[in-house]
Amino acid sequence: WAGSIVTAASELSFYSVTGTLIAPDPKLPVGGNSSETWYGSAWVGIDGVGDGEGGLFQAGIEWVLSPTVNNGDSTTKLTFEAWYEWLPEPFYSMGNIAISPGDVITIQCQAATASNGTCWIGDQSTGAVVSKNFQSPSIGNDLKGHNAEWIVEKLSYNGEYHFANFGTVEWFDCAAGTRTVPGNAAPPFLYPGD
Repeated sequence: WAGSIVTAASELSFYSVTGTLIAPDPKLPVGGNSSETWYGSAWVGIDGVGDGEGGLFQAGIEWVLSPTVNNGDSTTKLTFEAWYEWLPEPFYSMGNIAISPGDVITIQCQAATASNGTCWIGDQSTGAVVSKNFQSPSIGNDLKGHNAEWIVEKLSYNGEYHFANFGTVEWFDCAAGTRTVPGNAAPPFLYPGD
């Protein structure tokens, strides 16, 4: 994976993360086989970095280049999927939202408590929005709020790692909201690069 991770100061705890990206137009990598499926994903999340971090509360978009036949020629078909996840549970579809290459996509996750939160994915180009409220799968996976992340990564299906050539994915308008740990005073937001 690649991206940015921000670690909260000891007196702070992250409760929200948001970021915007342009949906890529992925292609087969050089030498890629069009009879195989190729993947990639971009997501925002809270926690999941390092040992003992508990769960990872996240949502994002996935792009998939699937094999298809067009007029007898083997080619690929591009689809996008909006998803949410609270590790160690698998990721789930967030519902029906049509995303096209070049669309401006904003992803936000906000934890109401250490074990409950809501994620939104909005397509600013079309006005479509999907959201999901969900819970931590178990107490050991509750949020600590130590990290906020903006990530691009390859996904594994059945042990396969076929990473589509997505070109460039750039996160912008990124922010992470913090809460003050009791007994400390701190600003309400911490921005990457501050």
